[in-house]
Amino acid sequence: LKDVTAELEQTKSSVVPGEKAFYLYDTMGFPVDLTELMAKEDGFTVDMLGFAVEMERQKTRSRAASRKSLFGKGKSFVLESEETAWLNKESIVVTDDSFKYEDVAVPLPANVRAIFDDENFLQCCKVKDEVGIILDKTCFYSEAGGQVGDKGLLKGKNGRFKFRVDDVQSFGGYSLHIGKVLKGELRVGDDVNCSVDVSHRSKVAPNHTMTHVMNHALREVLGGGLSQKGSLVTADRLRFDFSHPKPVSAKELKKIEGLIQKSIEECQPVYSKVLPLEEAKSIKGLRAVFGEAYPDPVRVISVGKTVEKSVECSEEVGHSIEFCGGTHLKNTNEAVAFALVEESGIAKGVRRVTALTKANALNAIKRGRALENEINQINDSDLEKLAKDVQFLRQRLDEATVSAWLKSDLRQRLEKLQKKAHVAASTSALLLASEGIEKAKEEMKAAVSEGKSFVAVEVKIGADSKMVKRVLEAVQSVSTSTPFMGLARDGKKLLCFAVCGQEANDKGLKADEWVRFVLSKCGGKGGGKPSSAQGQSSSLENFDEVLLEARNFPKVFFEG
Repeated sequence: LKDVTAELEQTKSSVVPGEKAFYLYDTMGFPVDLTELMAKEDGFTVDMLGFAVEMERQKTRSRAASRKSLFGKGKSFVLESEETAWLNKESIVVTDDSFKYEDVAVPLPANVRAIFDDENFLQCCKVKDEVGIILDKTCFYSEAGGQVGDKGLLKGKNGRFKFRVDDVQSFGGYSLHIGKVLKGELRVGDDVNCSVDVSHRSKVAPNHTMTHVMNHALREVLGGGLSQKGSLVTADRLRFDFSHPKPVSAKELKKIEGLIQKSIEECQPVYSKVLPLEEAKSIKGLRAVFGEAYPDPVRVISVGKTVEKSVECSEEVGHSIEFCGGTHLKNTNEAVAFALVEESGIAKGVRRVTALTKANALNAIKRGRALENEINQINDSDLEKLAKDVQFLRQRLDEATVSAWLKSDLRQRLEKLQKKAHVAASTSALLLASEGIEKAKEEMKAAVSEGKSFVAVEVKIGADSKMVKRVLEAVQSVSTSTPFMGLARDGKKLLCFAVCGQEANDKGLKADEWVRFVLSKCGGKGGGKPSSAQGQSSSLENFDEVLLEARNFPKVFFEG
């Protein structure tokens, strides 16, 4: 930002260009409201109209990329200014989409005004063609405000034609119904019936309404200073981005989820009304996306209280109320259930939450309860089984879609159990290792007493390399002149370590050569010095043979 303002000072300009502000927002993750505030402190203003234009261009590019992925063959189905100008020149009026808020269960008769194949306008299309169709009117919702477009069918009279609508986009007021011809042939001027996929919309609507309720709940819990940075509303989930300086805690997430669930249980009515923009802006507590351009008049969605009462309220309203042109529920209880399943950071000072409604939320809640019950039933007295149970449940919990606050809580519980298992395992291993060290010491004492030339034994310390030093200290406390080799295993790997005094070295027995020879018999490697060496192998199949080789190797130096 300092680089931008320094450049402006050189050109004697006092306005931060919209594209610069958008670059800071989109590429650097710098909130535009903060750009505006900091610019103002230095005596500059921000071209917010230019910023809004860049934002809309980015959304168009993003939607085009998604459609290319959906339809393949590089098709993006974007009506650029050249195409909309042609439509206007041909006296094709913009699509009347006011029917999208009416009862979409009843097909809407419409007339085909244009057919677009992503490059040219056509007079007709046939089976398997992927095209975009413009109608004089429609009941389909075009993607906007973070909400995906409707799906459904366009049908000809007597079933002679059928077109599958996979997406709907709006360009300059023209609703482009994008999809594939399934049956027959369609021509410009033909009449069709618009049939919205009611099942698809019935899954999208609760996610949009609950996005509004969540926006309000976030402010209730985290404070009114946060602002919306983006959203996505689809049939299977809702996503909401907002400004916040730190991660949202599990306790806060639980409270937010609880407030939204309470809204559902209270069966709050959802109201909509179109108001003059200035009158709507006067509503205290009304939420709008910063930098977004809204029409005049504008549609207002209010949850729990009528829009009229909100207008009359002299204080800040205590419920969800926003500008919105999307499709919504009539009552919050239609959402059935709510589960906030993820919270993360996507940029500096910007957090993202993802949530579910209806059947998806019920499944997440059910799954969470089942995992909680399994964790409650863990027998922490069976220490050997505890570690395996914790590892198994941790993996299942990580993969599960459950409420984010519950996942955090269950993870903490598993971590405590894991620590308990680790401490118990460490204590048990230490006890066994101590016994193994003492036994190695006794072997050395017996060898010295019997006048043996060397000692090569299995030392039961597991494959804990930290214990090797203690073993060597123990045996050398008995004798520093008697060569010693220890072999230790734990089911995964084999440790081999040896010490040889100067007397043994003079006879030709060197610790490094001894270790390398023994490990060569089981695919391992080792090294060190003539006086001390160690190594390891991942093969334990022929341990008894390896131990025999460890005892045979020194004999030639003492019995030869």
